Amino acid sequence: MKLLFSISTLVISLLFNASFAQSAQPEKVHSIIKVYKTYEWYVEQYGLWENELKKDKKNGAIWENIYAAARMAKIMTPDTVDRDIWPGIMEEVISRMEKTIPNTYYYYHLKSWNSSIWGATGDAAKEIASWAEKAYALDPNRTEIYPNLMNVYMIKGDTNKMEVLSKKWLASGDISPNLLALTYNMLNSTEQNATLLTAGDNDTYPALVLQYGAGIRRDVSIINIYCAYGSVEYRNHQLKKASITTNTAEMKTQLDLVHYIVENREENPLYFAYGNYASQDSVLNKNMYNVGLALRYSEEAFNNTSDIINNFENKFLLDHLTFSTAKEAFPEQVKRHNLTYLPGLFILFDHYVTIQDIRKQEQVKKIIQTIAADTPHAETAQAKFKNC
Repeated sequence: MKLLFSISTLVISLLFNASFAQSAQPEKVHSIIKVYKTYEWYVEQYGLWENELKKDKKNGAIWENIYAAARMAKIMTPDTVDRDIWPGIMEEVISRMEKTIPNTYYYYHLKSWNSSIWGATGDAAKEIASWAEKAYALDPNRTEIYPNLMNVYMIKGDTNKMEVLSKKWLASGDISPNLLALTYNMLNSTEQNATLLTAGDNDTYPALVLQYGAGIRRDVSIINIYCAYGSVEYRNHQLKKASITTNTAEMKTQLDLVHYIVENREENPLYFAYGNYASQDSVLNKNMYNVGLALRYSEEAFNNTSDIINNFENKFLLDHLTFSTAKEAFPEQVKRHNLTYLPGLFILFDHYVTIQDIRKQEQVKKIIQTIAADTPHAETAQAKFKNC
């Protein structure tokens, strides 16, 4: 009862908050994996879209924006009390949809998004999977459902359906061209038959789409640590592919699973995706070597400079970093993602300074300056070039 009272109080404050100026307009609410907004913006959009709903309760797009605003507000809120309230609001949105627009694409899509399949078992997992499948059956060209459907196929280890979906996803143009190029470079940072540990949407789904949709680096075994922690079935599919002994034991934390993989990886080279989520683990972190857009794990001293040179000079796609003809729907996302190149580029620049290759110094300098422009890294780059 207390939670329901808190939700009602918050909703009322949203709808009548003075911050909703007459000029404020509802805007499409995207996931933060595409664009970041402030907590206050998501709160405002929630209220604005709720007002729109009064005009047309059967409009699925309005419901989608309401739910997305609530979900992103939960993620972005700095206040733990509000963070506890938003999940209840999200559930309440789904409940209202069930009464208003049941059995629609939007209903099944948002119901699937609201219920994580990772960690679900038995009939519960089958029911959650069915919502993604029903949404896809109703409108197979709506890309919003593709991540949830890919989750279903990942857990089942259904590579045939992963291939069909990946080709459709790639052809849709939904994934940023820049992100695809970055992902191509991430995959090609690794050696043959490598195991690559990922942790998020943007370092997992595009990699799978390139593997299964374009046949790029199918030899690499991708293991999303959060997914493998939540689902024993998915974990063992991927461990088997990586020639690592399967394990059904309960893991206390995601890092426990990482340590298990490290200790049982045998001969296959092991890499972490460019977002080093294991950095807080000093034992793991001391054995990480940047090789471009991935971190190689090696307990023996490793000359990563030679790998960085080879990757940037012979393997990577780079033209898009200085000039791109592709239209990007979310340029802020592009800017943020391109920053992941900087650590490797700094090492590469230092190498060219050491061997006194002026031409290559200038080439790398231009790329670094373009990436770092209008970011907090611009001063770091300027300081590096000051005496060169």
